[in-house]
Amino acid sequence: MIKLVFVNESCQNSAFFKKIRENSAFSEHINKPLSHKVKKDRELAYGALSYLLSKLFLIDEPRVDFDRKPTLLNKLSNKLAFNISHTDGAVVVAITDEYESVGVDVEGLIQPERARRISERLLTDKETNKDDLLLFQSIELAALYYNGEELVLKEVNRRQSAEKKPTENTKISIKEIDKNESDPYLATEGYTLLEATLKCDGGGFASLKRYGEIKACCKSASLWFLISGREYSLSLCCL
Repeated sequence: MIKLVFVNESCQNSAFFKKIRENSAFSEHINKPLSHKVKKDRELAYGALSYLLSKLFLIDEPRVDFDRKPTLLNKLSNKLAFNISHTDGAVVVAITDEYESVGVDVEGLIQPERARRISERLLTDKETNKDDLLLFQSIELAALYYNGEELVLKEVNRRQSAEKKPTENTKISIKEIDKNESDPYLATEGYTLLEATLKCDGGGFASLKRYGEIKACCKSASLWFLISGREYSLSLCCL
């Protein structure tokens, strides 16, 4: 099972998140000199991770080391891997008990000029990103939100769309795009796949020279979705 959870900002008002904010290690990580928006996204991501660890895997008082890549300090009898990603307007948590490592990245649609630069640097091989079908089918999509009384984890139906752009009523859609050079959709998807792969490896951009080697060993999948009228690309990589 691979659970991908999109976190609604309403969660910040819940008692669980308020309790999480009282955690000294959590507060130290969140209160680093960052913009208000980044701090809020981090709070949502790490708070949701703590909630999912307790809700889905019944870990009482999960202890997470937030230094660099988040690491679970609780001793478990089974393997458990997780990763988080946040960008302006979207916060995602990926968690699995099926793989040794997982990386996830979410990005808003990149503007054409930035897409051209990314295409030149990262997509010079004109590679077409191909999803691992079994991995894609194993993804469970959900949304975490606060209804005024409690946190609610609600499954989200995955729908395929042949349209180039996702629409509000598809919510989660697979993007069918033309693989043209400098295409913003291709560049955005390529960038999120790069980030997710390097995060799965654990080395970050220090492992950039080994990207092809790492990617060849991983399973990956990408999808597109829409939040408040803005398009986002999300890539997942598992090892």
